[in-house]
Formats: sequence, C-alpha cells, structure tokens
Amino acid sequence: MKYDYGENVTFQGDLAIHLDTHFSKLINDKEIQKGSNNFELYSEEDNLEELNKRLITCNVKFIHPLKEQPCQKMVIRFYDPDMNIIEVGESMVHTAKQLSSIGNPKEHITELMSVPITQISQWLSE
Repeated sequence: MKYDYGENVTFQGDLAIHLDTHFSKLINDKEIQKGSNNFELYSEEDNLEELNKRLITCNVKFIHPLKEQPCQKMVIRFYDPDMNIIEVGESMVHTAKQLSSIGNPKEHITELMSVPITQISQWLSE
C-alpha cells in the first residue's frame, strides 16, 4: 500500500480503490452498478490450488472453478463482495516452467502458449 486515505487506498503501481460511497460523490452521485461483469481486476499467484481452498472456506461466489486458459495457464475467477470480477492466474513464467518440467521442448511450449520462442527461452532461464 502506498497511501491509505480511509475512503480510498492507493497501492504501489498507482492502482487505487475507493469505497463506493466516496466514489459516488466524485462522479456526481451517479449510480454505481455492481455485478455487471464489465470489468475485471487481475492478479497473479502461482499456488492457485491453495488460493482456491482458502476462497472456498470464505464462501466466495465463483464465476468458474480453476480452469486452463487457451495459453495453458491456470486461472480462477470469482466475485469480490461488491460483485466485481477478480481473476487470479498463474504467471506465464510459471506456466512455461511447468510445461518444461514435464518434458515439453521449447518449440512445443511456444506453440501451446502462443508466445515467441525467444520469450519462452528467457522465462526458462529465469
């Protein structure tokens, strides 16, 4: 967290979140629609199975369970208490390393992930 003003918080990287009551005032008391599925906040976590278990114990409303994206990485989507979509996915680096660890050559990983081989090579060397 970079700044905490109570009604709004700014994080490193300058992402800010506001209480809806505060933000409504900033936009001339216009209606704030919740649960409209038109916005997603994304984050990365390489231990999604553990996160999934924690979310289940918190009775989070899931959009879908853990699933594989076309680029091979695993993601989970759920709603926050205000019904905004939260997506948490594995990092592309993690996915590339997982695919390599089960014997996939770089050439196959680049096809699976739709990422240039130079990028795959860089990720695997990290």
